[in-house]
Amino acid sequence: MALRLSIGASRWQLIAQLLVESTLLAILGGIAGILVARWTVGLMISILPAEMVSALAFTIDRSARYLTR
Repeated sequence: MALRLSIGASRWQLIAQLLVESTLLAILGGIAGILVARWTVGLMISILPAEMVSALAFTIDRSARYLTR
């Protein structure tokens, strides 16, 4: 940040850069979290006995997914 200021970037350019970086990291982190959750659910379904899987009903709850946005 100090380097960008020293070579002439305005404060608004720095703020814009921080907003873009933060948004991109949040989106990529959310996508990675959903992928890990899906992989984990699939792994649990394949590891556990069929009786236990049907009793536990492993799914990714859509309302929880939308709540985290």
